[in-house]
Parts: sequence; C-alpha cells; structure tokens
Amino acid sequence: MRTVTTVFLSSTARDLTEYRDRVYAAISGLDDYKCIRMEDFGARARDAADFCRDKVRECDLLVGIVGHLYGSTPQGSEQSYTEIEYESAAPENRLMFLADEDLPPPAVVIAPESDDQRRRVQEFRGRVSKDAIRSSFRTPDELATRVLQAIQNWERSSPTRMVEALPALMRDPTVHDAVVGSRDKFDHAAEQIEKIAAFKSVHDALHQLEFNCLRMLINKSARFEANDPVFLAELEHYGNSLDEISKKLPSLVAGDAFAGQDMKWLVALESARTQLGGAVEQSDKKRLDDAIRHLNRVVAKLPQINSELIHAVRDLDLKQLLTILIRIREKLPSLKLDDELRRRFDHGVAGLEDLNEKLEALSDTHDRWQEVDCLLRLIEGARDDLVEQLKVNWSELQGLTDSLLSQHAEFAKLSRKLEDALAGQNDTAIRSAFLGYRSRAGTEFYGADVDLLKVCEELRLLEKPLQSVLEMR
Repeated sequence: MRTVTTVFLSSTARDLTEYRDRVYAAISGLDDYKCIRMEDFGARARDAADFCRDKVRECDLLVGIVGHLYGSTPQGSEQSYTEIEYESAAPENRLMFLADEDLPPPAVVIAPESDDQRRRVQEFRGRVSKDAIRSSFRTPDELATRVLQAIQNWERSSPTRMVEALPALMRDPTVHDAVVGSRDKFDHAAEQIEKIAAFKSVHDALHQLEFNCLRMLINKSARFEANDPVFLAELEHYGNSLDEISKKLPSLVAGDAFAGQDMKWLVALESARTQLGGAVEQSDKKRLDDAIRHLNRVVAKLPQINSELIHAVRDLDLKQLLTILIRIREKLPSLKLDDELRRRFDHGVAGLEDLNEKLEALSDTHDRWQEVDCLLRLIEGARDDLVEQLKVNWSELQGLTDSLLSQHAEFAKLSRKLEDALAGQNDTAIRSAFLGYRSRAGTEFYGADVDLLKVCEELRLLEKPLQSVLEMR
C-alpha cells in the first residue's frame, strides 16, 4: 500500500482565490497526495488558532502562498491565520511562494487593510523571504507549476519518506533480514531521536515562555500603571500565554529523557502563574515582580536543556544507520519491488546523507563557537585584569577562530580591530575593541545554535517512521 502525503494549503483568500484554486487542483491531481484546506472542516467549537495549528501539524507538508494582504486573525491573536499556519509547520516541510512585489491585488479586493496590517504583511513577507524553500510568482499557472516542481524536489530529498517506505520494503526477505540483523543500530537511533525530540520540545516551550511572556512582563513592570484597565488586560493576556505554556510543559518532561532530573523549576513555574494572577486581580506591582523572578528561574533552565539536546545529537551517530541503509539500497536493483518504493527509498537515503553532512558541519561549527565562548567567559571573568588575560589568551583565541573568520565577515573585521588594538598597547582601545568582538562572538554562537536546532527539527520527523520499523518482526 502506498503512503498518501497530505499537503496543507495556506493563503489569504480575498486576494488569492484564483491562485489558491489552481494550486489545489494541481496538488489534487498528483497520485498519492491529498490537499487539505481550512474551508474543508466547516465550523468548530474549539479555539480556532489551536485547531488551525493542529491541522497543519497533522499534515506532511505546508504549501504557503503569500500575497500583499495580511488577512484575518483569530480572536485574541495578533497573528493572522496564514502566519500561524506558517509557524506551525516544520521549516523543512514548508514550501513558500511569494507574490512578486509589484503584483497588485485583484480588482474585487475593495476594502484596504489597516496600516498595522500592511506593516505586518511586510514583516511576514520578510520572514518568508529568508526561507530556504521558497519561490515567487505572477500568474496562477506559473504558481501551480512551481508548486509541483517544489513538491517533487521536496519528496526526493526527504529522509522521512525513505524511512516510511522501509516497512513496505521489508516484505522482501532480503531487506527484512538486513534490518532485523541491525536492530540494535535502529534501536539506538530511535532512542536518540526520541531524546532529541523531547529536549527540542522543552527548549521551544521555554524559548516561547521567554520571548512571548517573560520579556513582555519585564517591559510592563518598568511601566506599571496601577488600576489601569487596559494595562491590566494586557497583563491578563500574557497570563493566558503563561497558562498555555505551563499546561503543556509537565507532559513534555514526563518521558525517559528527563528521568531523574531535578524538576523544581516546574514549581517555580506554578508560583509564577499564581503571582501573575494576583498581580492582575490586585493591580499589584510587587506580585508582578515576584512572577518575573520565578519565570527567570524557569528560563534559566534553557542552557542546560540546550546542552543536553546537543549531547543527544552527537550521540546519534547517523553514520551507523546510513551504512545499513546504503547496503540495503545496493541490494534493491536485484529485488522485485515496487518502483515507487524503490525510488522513494533511494532519494530518501540521499536526503539522509545530506542531512548527516549538514549535521556534522553544524556540530563542528557549534563546538568551535562553544570553545570560543568558554575562553571569552574566562577572559571576562578577570574584570580588572581583562586586558592582561586577553593578551595571555590571544594566541589561543586566534587558533580557535581562524577557521571561522572566512565565513563570518563582520566578526573577522572586529577580530582585526582587536588585534590592532592589542598591538597599540592602549588599554582603553583594547577594552573597547574587546566589547565589540565579544558581542559579535556571542551573536555568531547564538546563530550556530539556531542552525543546529533547525537540523534537530528535521531529525524529529524520523522518530515515528523509525518506530514503525522497530515494531516489525
């Protein structure tokens, strides 16, 4: 039986109806593909934004069409349905298509959007323009053609599709014996990917807590307005965000990945909810500050979670799994198997090889920035002796950053500036140059961290398909 791939079609409706219909027809015409649209579900009693997120996550792929209208937003949300759908899909499973800058909306769109909506759609288009898998369009036919091409390319490079094909291939005794004989390698890969998925989920929840709640509350505390109904309503909104995240975190840390770990920070999370609720009810700044203090304790877990996530990635060792899969691929031509399954497996192995290369390169870059960051923290800790410590450690610092300079032009520029300052023997100039160098190094380290986390998101997609392989005997 062939696997049906579900595609969620996302776009605004008023300006893109013709484009949307053309793409829907094109995807629906593909064998083994089913196109999903929100209008297919009718009215639902539950929260519209949550329902929207769930439907996107249930699908294998998101095709997003972005024009020049921001579109409608669910009640209580500042984000449009289209942007919520975009964020709900894994980055590697998003195929995004941007209307050309000079493409006007159709004449039937009469009512213009507000200045705020125009600003938001420009910001959203800016985000999408950075997407790795994206394209532009002018006509409905051009868009439909590019969507089909993108789907074909996505399918060819998807390791997930390859692992999904493996159970069907295992009906052949040769493939079955190859997999069963290497069950320990599959077990190890599944175990590590499960850990990666668990740590990544908690990492994302804490990151959301920091940016969507904690930072907003810190800002509100600095501008506290006692008994102001609008101010208190805004606090309540952030309290709702805190409640949403707090409800899902206990289930995220309930698995084996967090067994034996200290979970006192969950108590701090509940204390933050209580204090923030009191701050809203009593218009009490002290209780707001207490909530912020507790949330800071919770968010302080992020570095540890991130460290464990990176450790799980390093322990995965995709090379062992790839060795087995490549051996299976070499046997396929001599076996009587479905051509579609053979093709899917072959392309998936190639995609996994690419993913492994990316993982190794990003892990190496991350490790280098980690070493740089540790040494810079040591230098910073000297405080009054910072300049002397910098001079002592400069040679080692140069050795660590030498391979990074060619890929990071701004950091290379600041490195030369610091080197010149050290040569000039002016302590004030050295300190000033070090501040810029240190700040940029921190930015680059954060960027390396984000890039590696994106690959972790891709690895998470292998968890369920691998589990289905392990369930076979």
